[in-house]
Amino acid sequence: MANVQTAASLMLASNFTHIRDILLDEQFQSRWDKPLAYWTLPNDRRLPIALLGRPLGEILKTPFEQLAATPGIGEKKIKTLLILLQRAQNEVTVAQEESEDPEMSATPNLSCLDENGIFDPTVVSEAMWADWRETVKRHDMLDYALGRLTPTLQEMPTVIWHTPLSNYLDVSLAEMRALKTHGEKRVRVVLEVFYLVHRLLGKSQPSDHLEVRLVPQFVQPIENWIRQSVSGDVILTLDDVRQNVIIPLLDQVKLDAGIAVYLLAQERLGVNGTPMSVRAQSRRLGVTRARVYQLLDECAKIMEVRWPEGKMMFRELERKLEKQRMSEDNLIIFDSMRDLYYPKPQTNFVAPAFA
Repeated sequence: MANVQTAASLMLASNFTHIRDILLDEQFQSRWDKPLAYWTLPNDRRLPIALLGRPLGEILKTPFEQLAATPGIGEKKIKTLLILLQRAQNEVTVAQEESEDPEMSATPNLSCLDENGIFDPTVVSEAMWADWRETVKRHDMLDYALGRLTPTLQEMPTVIWHTPLSNYLDVSLAEMRALKTHGEKRVRVVLEVFYLVHRLLGKSQPSDHLEVRLVPQFVQPIENWIRQSVSGDVILTLDDVRQNVIIPLLDQVKLDAGIAVYLLAQERLGVNGTPMSVRAQSRRLGVTRARVYQLLDECAKIMEVRWPEGKMMFRELERKLEKQRMSEDNLIIFDSMRDLYYPKPQTNFVAPAFA
């Protein structure tokens, strides 16, 4: 930047001095060794490239005139430098919001969602990512599988459904993006899961006698209903099971596997009429029975990562239905549902009597 004392340059120098004096306080000492790039976002523009690799502490101890005289650093990039320093002061951990400069902001919004409510990975910085990982570690969420917590499994590659969050605790954002196995899609879904955990638990502290359990939204109502049903003397009907278990699980299948698998499972369980055999389904679709079984197997794969505890809950419900002597036809439908979501080991979907 030219060495001309304009009103604009004097204002920039004054702002730098103000932020510098704040950041040189000992409370910010843990941030001094981090490079300036730590507070950048993927869609930032006019970055002071020549300064990004320098530690924050070094920049703070460098006179403003010397920084402004750095080759390639003009007035616009000095403004960006001030924004990055402001982020360092605020320890930015969330996404941008509108400011006087619409392309960058030092004062973030409370969300990483775009205007359509969709997660936007381009606003995630190293600082934000570090904060999200710290939240996961603080609340001991290390063993949670990515697939259990993602909004929809349709967006997540199958090979990482069961990958625990712990796999990413020691990986920086730059390192993850550099992994050969992690393209843009995979990085996005991983970041989204950590973001959602942080949004839920970021401001809370662990308790000595209470524990947080994260489950997909469909799980808790089903578990509550099963517990209440098996512990009481109420006689359950197939319609009770259909409304409180079968339909909610089918809705989750639609979310995680798509409409094709949803319709097959719906027909198989006879939600809207008589249960349809795999043979009839294969004829209707013009595919082999093996292909139908392959599609139906998606239901079990979904529940294996989404709700593995459901297998035990189904056993409790099955004992209740057998004890109250539910009709054989209705038990067959329940067995079909159980085998659809929690098949016996080393077997595919088990064809019931009506197949």
